[in-house]
Amino acid sequence: MACGMPSNPRSGPPSWSLLFPLLFLPVLAGEAGPLPRGSLSPASWLAQAAAQGELAIPEEVQGWFDSAKEAYNRGDGQEALRLQQQVVAWVQVHLPGGHRFRARALGNLGFFLGGMGRYDEALAPTQETVKIYRELAKVDTIYQGDLAQSLTNLSVNYSELERHQDALATTEEAVAMVRELAKLNPTYRDNLAKLLVYLGVDYANLKRHEQALPPTMEAIRIRRNPTNPSPEQLADLADSLTRLGWYLRHLKRYEEALGPTVEAVQLFQRLARTDPAFRQDLGDTLISLSEGYTDLERHEEALATSEEAVKIFRDLARIDSDYQDRLARALGYLGVDYFNLGRAEAGLPHQREAVKIYRSLAKLDPLYSGNLAGSLSKLGMSYGKLERLQEALVSTTEAVRILRELTKTEPGYLEELARVLDHLSDLQLHSGQSQEAQASLEELVSVLRSLAARDPSKREDLEQKIRRLEEFIHEKSILSA
Repeated sequence: MACGMPSNPRSGPPSWSLLFPLLFLPVLAGEAGPLPRGSLSPASWLAQAAAQGELAIPEEVQGWFDSAKEAYNRGDGQEALRLQQQVVAWVQVHLPGGHRFRARALGNLGFFLGGMGRYDEALAPTQETVKIYRELAKVDTIYQGDLAQSLTNLSVNYSELERHQDALATTEEAVAMVRELAKLNPTYRDNLAKLLVYLGVDYANLKRHEQALPPTMEAIRIRRNPTNPSPEQLADLADSLTRLGWYLRHLKRYEEALGPTVEAVQLFQRLARTDPAFRQDLGDTLISLSEGYTDLERHEEALATSEEAVKIFRDLARIDSDYQDRLARALGYLGVDYFNLGRAEAGLPHQREAVKIYRSLAKLDPLYSGNLAGSLSKLGMSYGKLERLQEALVSTTEAVRILRELTKTEPGYLEELARVLDHLSDLQLHSGQSQEAQASLEELVSVLRSLAARDPSKREDLEQKIRRLEEFIHEKSILSA
């Protein structure tokens, strides 16, 4: 089992991605948390606007604005976007560049677009929102909270576009600002903790996992403070603990990683006993714990933990088909746990079920193709272990074909393609398919060259595979002589 968190099929390649979507979605503009000098509701803002001689917002436009937020909150993103585009069209014509309502309108437009996965389109309005609030905050500190919030939205946008250095710089600015706000107003401490979690994520996305530890641990210290924490606060603490465990695992500090992961599971178990809404979080965290046990070769405990996760997601999937992907992921881990215990035969039904689910999901949404490839690869490994070579070849060849297509647009899949090509070449060699094995090795070397050009740590793998290919060609020439 890889030392990584399960992927979200909608967030790129399945390599060391995060277990959960970030729990902190910045509040929609106009609904920000308390500011040092108070927050203005739309109604009070309009009253002050009139008093200060600012252009009042027509009731119809304010209605579009409010209805867009309501539509988004009930899950109707398309309607929210349509209404918000009407608001922005009015704003572009009637409001000057530095007007607060303009910032709010553009901020929500970016937020809605991002929520629909349209991050390229969300970037420009989010950047303009930051620009407006930065200018407003120079004149009046009341806008510092709005600026910090818009910086957070921009950081998320950069992260989703894989502009991780930009995301880091933006989050660092937001953290510094909210840290100062929290000194004046303790209600900002929750927001500070959330931003510190984001900061850890930004470091992790840049593979700077050692630097991800301090902000994550600071977030945990803040989140341990409440004497009577709400369920949401406990969930935030559990999320931070899970992330800490993952960063430690990535640094191969496996013993240290286990403690926070176990605590996160215990917190979600406690929450799920009284609120079934936390069962999804519990299932996700159990999978992370299963990986932690696997790192320490505690395979029986990994198996039991994966079984519990499968049960949770199977129950949830019976009620809501949206949980099918999580069920498939848990089944895949369960199959791997059986494999690690030398019981590959027992794992086959679970892996075949995972393939079946992901195949159905990929037909509806190509973004699940990477997950399908991963489940086919695991199935191929189990078939190979059982020396069912023909079945192993079929599964592994299909996984390679899918990954090959994905790497044309998503280079992040190259590492997975290299791993599966390596396995495919072994299977072909053991099946007497020497020509095919050589072709797979040559492709593997080509892929590793691309990886080594970006990451010098891959050069050793490249050199090993080059030697292996040379030896293979040499042995083949001797046999044919």
